[in-house]
Amino acid sequence: APFESIAKMGWARYLHPDDAAAYEAAYLQAFAARTPYSHECRFQRADGQYRGLRNLGRPAPGGGFVGCSVDVTALKE
Repeated sequence: APFESIAKMGWARYLHPDDAAAYEAAYLQAFAARTPYSHECRFQRADGQYRGLRNLGRPAPGGGFVGCSVDVTALKE
């Protein structure tokens, strides 16, 4: 799905504004090439604190991507 439709799911509002362009570029490149991706960015928690997340995704059979996000904040400290 185009990035715009994925972002409309609501999670994009928690993405740190300084990380949005690079995250979108990594996603779009991987989606277009149907290749796995790994990208780190900051997401805001419910308490307002930003945490570093490593986002991993890979093409799914039949289209789209499957992935996960792992909190890597402690690894950076």
